[in-house]
Amino acid sequence: ADRIELIEDAECEARFPADRIAKVSIETKDGRVLQAGITNAPWQPEAPPSDEELIEKYNLLANDKVSAEQADEMRGVCLGMSQLPSAKVILELLNPRLA
Repeated sequence: ADRIELIEDAECEARFPADRIAKVSIETKDGRVLQAGITNAPWQPEAPPSDEELIEKYNLLANDKVSAEQADEMRGVCLGMSQLPSAKVILELLNPRLA
């Protein structure tokens, strides 16, 4: 966290909330600065992601962090979250020592 600095950008701020955009700059250890320019958020409150898009993003993020079996189980629990009697099931999946 000490190496990350968030700076409000006047252009991005002026366009909010109509546009949810950001600019990213990365300064490397050797002093180079890499810039992405303006980046748009892929989804907006008025145009949320489809279930398929969310599952694709979940798979991208989860599959290299946990086993495929764990990722599948977590995905199933998350997709049925509204039917869970409590959040305990999710906590146990994230930390098996709580089971």
